[in-house]
Amino acid sequence: MKKAAWVRDALLSQLPLSVAVMDRTLTVVDANEAFRQTYGEWQGKKCYWLREHRQTRCPHCAAVKTFQDGRARTRQQEIAGPEGSSRHYLVQVTPLKNSRGKISYVVETSWDITDRVRLEKKYRLLFDHVPCYVTVIDRDFRVLEANHLFRETFSRKGARHCYELYKGLDKACPKCPALEVFRTRRTSTSVQVGVNREGKKTHYMVTAAPLISDGRTVESVIEMAQDISLVVELQERLKQVEKEKLDAERQAAVGQTVAGLAHGVKNILTGLEGGMYVLNSGLQRADSELVASGWKMLQNNIAKISTAVKEYLNFASGGRIRVETARPAQIAREALESFADEARQQGVLLKADVNDSVAEAPLDPAGVRTCLGHLLSNALDACGQSEKKRKTIRLSCREEAGSIVYEVEDNGIGMDRDTRRKVFRSFFSTKASGQGKGLGLLITRRIVQEHGGRVSCESTPGKGSRFRIEFPRSRLPQPDAGSPGQPQAQERNP
Repeated sequence: MKKAAWVRDALLSQLPLSVAVMDRTLTVVDANEAFRQTYGEWQGKKCYWLREHRQTRCPHCAAVKTFQDGRARTRQQEIAGPEGSSRHYLVQVTPLKNSRGKISYVVETSWDITDRVRLEKKYRLLFDHVPCYVTVIDRDFRVLEANHLFRETFSRKGARHCYELYKGLDKACPKCPALEVFRTRRTSTSVQVGVNREGKKTHYMVTAAPLISDGRTVESVIEMAQDISLVVELQERLKQVEKEKLDAERQAAVGQTVAGLAHGVKNILTGLEGGMYVLNSGLQRADSELVASGWKMLQNNIAKISTAVKEYLNFASGGRIRVETARPAQIAREALESFADEARQQGVLLKADVNDSVAEAPLDPAGVRTCLGHLLSNALDACGQSEKKRKTIRLSCREEAGSIVYEVEDNGIGMDRDTRRKVFRSFFSTKASGQGKGLGLLITRRIVQEHGGRVSCESTPGKGSRFRIEFPRSRLPQPDAGSPGQPQAQERNP
């Protein structure tokens, strides 16, 4: 018995926690060394005096309740120390029964958890004040923990599940990031749209990560969400500005086109007036040669009117582009093939540098073919005026920095700086005199701009020209969302 008592005393003295035995008067009748070092000499003193320097017992004394019902209890207790400091303890009260089954004493064991409590407060402070929404969600989508910003933004009376709080729904979201993490055990990031407590739509980017307790099972998920509503609003504004910019560009193209057409009509009218003057002069003088000369001038200009009217009607008939999902490479090959015979007859070598891997895009295939046709026609005419023995035209199609790029390059006569400056700005033809009205490049520019693209030209006299069409994918008109791939009419400004 003496040996057993010695072992007990030695064990209690070595325990890194405070142990005290109290009777029904709450007097400490035994305690270990850790208790003495924490609370001082204890013999014959009350526990409430030792712990809190109280004259009467604590209002909610766990030891008294254990004496009453015989149940063990655990509680967390904060005890004020000297100089205003305090310590935190985890206290467990256990009954000790005698041989008759009556509770004679209770054993109170306490662990100093001050460091843990302070660390928890620091983490809680960080958790609550981090500038994003933070939640911990269980497998039933119940929100176990939520920080201050989340509660302030999304809390709803009676709501406990994430889909109720975030979005005001009565069931889990179709693309739930937490569900994805529970399923894959991997971090998931997505953009979601919720509704805050005031009923306002809120866009947020959420990252969900697994919380694994035993190394295998995902017991819960932590979600961190950042409000990006302002970013989304700015994106919408940028889209609107971009649309307005495109509209302005298209209106500018219309203005330039109308000015060009007016200039062409003016030239024809001037020719008609000149022919009428010569004809009238010949009639007044009875000069048959003047009459014949004037009549020929009228015939030539009437022929120009006929040709111009046909071209103008063709120009005007393209008032709408029909957008569908198309293959850019196929459009290039079809345009090149349509000029194969003409090039062969003129002794011009057509080359294709077409990348068939360019992804499909929403385009007006007929319109783009028309653009390439005009450029190829001009290139053939430029080669026809050249005295070079080896005449070549290269049509290329490729993807470049998010844009679909077409290029038509020839080694014809080229253009000087003044010609290049006029080629897209006025009613101007690069063809030989009398062979064109300058509508081809006007039509090309308009169709390209209505696709949100741009057309440019590089040329060197005597060496050749290169025309480049760029279609940024981000600016292309879209087909009808209800019928992907089906043609959709897009208004063109006449």
